[in-house]
Amino acid sequence: MAQPPTMLVKTFRATPPQFQAFAQGVDAVLQQWTALNLVVAYRDQLSRDIIRDEVLAWFDEAGEVYADELEEYFDDF
Repeated sequence: MAQPPTMLVKTFRATPPQFQAFAQGVDAVLQQWTALNLVVAYRDQLSRDIIRDEVLAWFDEAGEVYADELEEYFDDF
């Protein structure tokens, strides 16, 4: 019996300028997030920086992160 062909999955990584643009986009989204801004204003001033750093590190390490994983992370945070 013949084996099915092996599918190769190529992972694409962002170049440094692309990742920098992505980081700027993450910053812009976090700046507009009302609930996070309330946490920063009244509870924990470092929370935006923590979320930003952890999300960027996660994307940098994994290369791809799924929406449900992000949702779970934000819920846990």
